[in-house]
Amino acid sequence: MIFEQIIYMKRILSLLITIIGFCYTAKSQKLTTLLTVHGGFASAPAKDAKLSYGFAVDLDIAISKQVHFNLMPAINTRGYTGLVTVRPTYIDLPVNFEFSLGKSNKHIFIGAGGYIGFAIAGKYKNTLTVTGNTDWQKISFGESKTDNRSPMDYGALFNVGAFLPGYKGTVKAGIQTMLGLKNVVPKDRQDEPNTSKISLRNITAFVAISIFNKK
Repeated sequence: MIFEQIIYMKRILSLLITIIGFCYTAKSQKLTTLLTVHGGFASAPAKDAKLSYGFAVDLDIAISKQVHFNLMPAINTRGYTGLVTVRPTYIDLPVNFEFSLGKSNKHIFIGAGGYIGFAIAGKYKNTLTVTGNTDWQKISFGESKTDNRSPMDYGALFNVGAFLPGYKGTVKAGIQTMLGLKNVVPKDRQDEPNTSKISLRNITAFVAISIFNKK
């Protein structure tokens, strides 16, 4: 267990180093740094949706007038409800390309990319009294038969929105969806009878406000 935690912390450290390296490399580019908040709904196939929310830093690099590259380290909640309500929280690293649908600085964009996430906390509870204790309990992350969920998630990301630079800064707003491709059931439990694949997904509205622009 301790060995798994060390490996997990090394992955998070590698993630932070990647972000720092990206920021250093971006110094020579046109970089806009935005603080982002978003909220919406999260679910899983055959499960009911729950509220989802998160916070992010959007590092937006203008590769050209009509193509932007985005690195968006974030803290997000995901989950679902059914016989069991599950609410994990992740450190996510989404990356995507945004393509302008117009040639002006103020434009509509569409984006596509992917994300990888590392679970940092979570809780679950039985939804129905007849299934057992209905108090919130801590999720155990790992890949063994005694764990509740895998500690990692990844998938595809799509967004659409508006990029609105102004005299005092830039505002971005739009809709984003994250479609999980990984089965978050622990690896050692995936072959158990009556165990179905669980992949997480969410759709959220977001608003981002610039805190630093480099032109």
